[in-house]
Amino acid sequence: MDFSEALEKEGIFAPAIRPPSVPNGESRIRMTIMATHTEQDIQQICKAFYKVGKKLEVI
Repeated sequence: MDFSEALEKEGIFAPAIRPPSVPNGESRIRMTIMATHTEQDIQQICKAFYKVGKKLEVI
């Protein structure tokens, strides 16, 4: 949930998927990339994931 909330603060909507939708201890982030996303959009998403991962010490 922290990762998802931090991404939202970066302008990225990526909801957390958690139990019971996935097994305990295997929560994840759901992203949907569409043809309408630009290269710049994808770069922004990647930078946000990296920034949040470093901040939360996931990376």
